[in-house]
Amino acid sequence: MPLLVTGATGFVGSRLAVEAARRGLEVTGNGRVLQGSSVTQLTEAGVRYLAGDMADPAFAAELTRGMTHVCHLAAAWREASAPAEHFQRVNVEGTLTLARAAAANGVSVFVFCSTIGVHARVAREAVREDSPYELTNAYERSKLSAEQALRDFAHASPMRIAILRPADAYGPGDMRLLKLFRSVQQGQFPLVGRGQGRRHMLFVDDLVAAFLAACEADFASGEVFIIAGPETTTLLELLHRLSALTGSTRFGRRVPSWLMRAIVVLVEDSCRMLGKAPPLHRRTLDFYSTDVVFDTSKAQRILHWSPKVNLAEGLRRTLEWYRENKLIA
Repeated sequence: MPLLVTGATGFVGSRLAVEAARRGLEVTGNGRVLQGSSVTQLTEAGVRYLAGDMADPAFAAELTRGMTHVCHLAAAWREASAPAEHFQRVNVEGTLTLARAAAANGVSVFVFCSTIGVHARVAREAVREDSPYELTNAYERSKLSAEQALRDFAHASPMRIAILRPADAYGPGDMRLLKLFRSVQQGQFPLVGRGQGRRHMLFVDDLVAAFLAACEADFASGEVFIIAGPETTTLLELLHRLSALTGSTRFGRRVPSWLMRAIVVLVEDSCRMLGKAPPLHRRTLDFYSTDVVFDTSKAQRILHWSPKVNLAEGLRRTLEWYRENKLIA
């Protein structure tokens, strides 16, 4: 099964490419650069690597030639200050360019990585694939637009397209949670509010397994699948878990919601008036207000996939990786 993984130097993409190669698949990885530790890791795992812009039709045709399966993870998402047109070009037009090239080259299955962010971050009932959308930024809007474009394309193509909406992934190699681990270990994490909101995390190996399951499953083209971990936790429970793991006597201080909101508004508005990038944003508070659980029954039923790594095991393995790489004491 010749497999193309775009975004292969990223956190999830690199893990997927290496695991697919370990399973004996013939894997090609794609990214924008041809150097760095991620590329070295891929090469050592036997992954063929091609650098270039998959939004270029000629390169997309070269990239997908000889492939039977494509897992498309490359995306613009960290560029918070980029204009909406940037996300449109990379996440929508680039995705459609790659899909067209893949179909023209006879690819049988195209698996697209969307985002759970198209749904609400606060919901009383479990979020399912048909739950209402709640878009808050250009990245989320572009991902939903890409989904819609792919579903339209699926009607006119024999290539089967699966759309995955992963929850927030974490695990070895993830740098986003490093600050959280460090601040809890140092007893300096500020808990805004009571911390009772639910969050539904996803260990990276379970997400990798979902992509590989989608490559082999029998599904109707254009289907959407929510991918999330086996359990939820409140923010307060998560902080207590991390305190115990890191050996900290306490995670930090509690801060009243009203006080933190006033500080954030003051800092953000003042910095904008001065023409400076604010260190705090109103959206920073989203982390504290999240309260959601995701329903993965559709993915379990159709993709024959289920999450295996519980939160305790996943956090332990993440901390071990941080310590092995001397990122945390």
